[in-house]
Amino acid sequence: MKTIFTLFFAFTLGFAFAQTTEYSTGQTYGDAWTGWSTPIETGTTASSVNGADVYTFSGLNSTAYTVELYRQFTINSNDLDIYLNATAANTVVSVEFSTDNVSYTEIGNATYGVAFVQQGIVIPTHDPVTSTFYIKIKATGTFGSPSQLQLNNFKIDAVLNTGSTVSISPTADQNILTGANGSALTASEAPSAADSREWKYSTTSGSGYGSFSPVETGTSYTPNFAAAGTYYVICESTFGGDVESSNEVQINVTAPSGLVEFNDSYKFLKTQDRVDIITADQNYTVRVYGLSGQLISTDKGITTYDFSSLHKGLYFLSVETEQGLRQTIKFVHR
Repeated sequence: MKTIFTLFFAFTLGFAFAQTTEYSTGQTYGDAWTGWSTPIETGTTASSVNGADVYTFSGLNSTAYTVELYRQFTINSNDLDIYLNATAANTVVSVEFSTDNVSYTEIGNATYGVAFVQQGIVIPTHDPVTSTFYIKIKATGTFGSPSQLQLNNFKIDAVLNTGSTVSISPTADQNILTGANGSALTASEAPSAADSREWKYSTTSGSGYGSFSPVETGTSYTPNFAAAGTYYVICESTFGGDVESSNEVQINVTAPSGLVEFNDSYKFLKTQDRVDIITADQNYTVRVYGLSGQLISTDKGITTYDFSSLHKGLYFLSVETEQGLRQTIKFVHR
């Protein structure tokens, strides 16, 4: 039992990094489970908090029982680490979450075998969505020997929302050509600069944001995309562990109207890490772009482009002739 208890708190300390303890009760924390609801009990004969601040529920050996108790919390956080330590046998102890004290969802549990032992339930990085919420502790099982359920301690660590914000400007939609720079976007952070930040983009408004390659972490970012399409750019800034997202700026990317796509004069042979360009023409330029539009290389008249020295991922290879014709292909380097 001592080993399990020690491991539990080693795990607790690992997850508590950059967190603040917002609530604690029970044996370890010297608080007698105050503020919790009167337990709903079936199959028990008695319940009390003893001098060591352990909430104990008793019954008869081999009797099925259920215990439920809940508590309301108000914690302004987007990241909770929740810990429960209980001692039981032949029981499932669960932690449930609710925003309305009506509909509950289980977010963690522990199963206890025939031996009466102490175990910890660790629920890391739970997002409560709202600042006011409810936690329920529920135990269902059969009393063994001794015929008890003990709730030893409970704790919530949180990354508090700091009130910090990030916004990017200019906010107007941008219309740019493939491979061309748009207007620089600048991140404004308040009330002070963030600990770190990262610019991200998506092809779906409001969701699915991913990193640029290479990752963009400066206070400004200049849009540049290799492929035509509509992109949505945001900045995520981190303040003391709290991640805040900016407004979204729409970038509309189109192919240059002066370039006409061609299909007959050039052929492309793709292998695992290279593209062979098959053509009788000698006067053309090959440009390779990354997924987020950064220009990787420019070469004149080459017949083979080797991707083996580049990171795995999606690239765009564009051939442009002196006559204003262009062909762009996608290449996935695996």
